[in-house]
Amino acid sequence: MEIKDFTHKITVKVRFHEVDMLGVCNNAVYINFFEHARLEYVKEAGLMPEGGIFSDGRLFFMVRNEINYRGHSFYDDELDVYSRVSYIKIHLLDMII
Repeated sequence: MEIKDFTHKITVKVRFHEVDMLGVCNNAVYINFFEHARLEYVKEAGLMPEGGIFSDGRLFFMVRNEINYRGHSFYDDELDVYSRVSYIKIHLLDMII
């Protein structure tokens, strides 16, 4: 997958509480960066309800994350996070009462 395949980009800065004693960003933190990118994507696409993210009953969530670690990031580094929607599936739930 190449950068041109992505439709959205944000830049995040590695903060002090996200690094270890050597100043290296913890691998688990990258999922938080993904979540931040997802919410910004929803906002910029005009999909954020006026009353807030949970106000209209619609939910947008990631079903898969993939990280290809290419190197370490360190305190105060600026990272570009690219995101895209790979597919949209509407799931209907039938209830028998």
